[in-house]
Amino acid sequence: MADAVKMVDESVQIYNGERPHLSLKYKKPDAVHRAFLSVKQV
Repeated sequence: MADAVKMVDESVQIYNGERPHLSLKYKKPDAVHRAFLSVKQV
């Protein structure tokens, strides 16, 4: 079970942190989220 959790965590990291998304104009979701948070805090 621990191996499955590790594999899912790695997959989510790749999907959100390394893979650009067409719907985000080829930006990575993590980068878009960080930019949103920095604007929201101002």
